[in-house]
Amino acid sequence: MRRDLTVLFCGINPGRVSATAGFHYANPANLFWRGLYEGGLTPRQLKPEETARLLEYGYGITDLVSRLTRSSGDFV
Repeated sequence: MRRDLTVLFCGINPGRVSATAGFHYANPANLFWRGLYEGGLTPRQLKPEETARLLEYGYGITDLVSRLTRSSGDFV
């Protein structure tokens, strides 16, 4: 665990594609990785399998619920 993060990105829960792949925002339709790059937060567009590299930039990533659910309303 790192306590010196600049940013902690927090998703609601992994989608089906991300849960299957084992990486955050793994669905090719998800704009998270593109947004990091185009927003100037990373020097190049990372791939979901490079999630651990976020730590190099002082960023962390997590989900409120770590298991796959059909929708954000299925948490209870």
